[in-house]
Amino acid sequence: PVTYLSYQATDGNYYIGLRTSGGLQPLIGPIVPNGFRLTYHDSTGAVITNRLEVASIEVMMIGQTALPVRQADGTLINPVDTIVTRVALRNNRRW
Repeated sequence: PVTYLSYQATDGNYYIGLRTSGGLQPLIGPIVPNGFRLTYHDSTGAVITNRLEVASIEVMMIGQTALPVRQADGTLINPVDTIVTRVALRNNRRW
């Protein structure tokens, strides 16, 4: 089994990682704190918590730049961007 999760690394940044029996591996980042969410849906699109009824999963990530970016006025910012997608489970008879 594998687990996808957000975690704070030793550098202070947050990342999306993959945890297996072999440990934790960073996959995506940096992200903002709480910048990773999985929402589970049934075949009608309703949000659910029962894992036996899952037909699709919505994935939301809010990433930020690793290094500051200088704006036209000279100030430095770390821009953020959000991506949301939904994936259907393969070979799912309920979909």
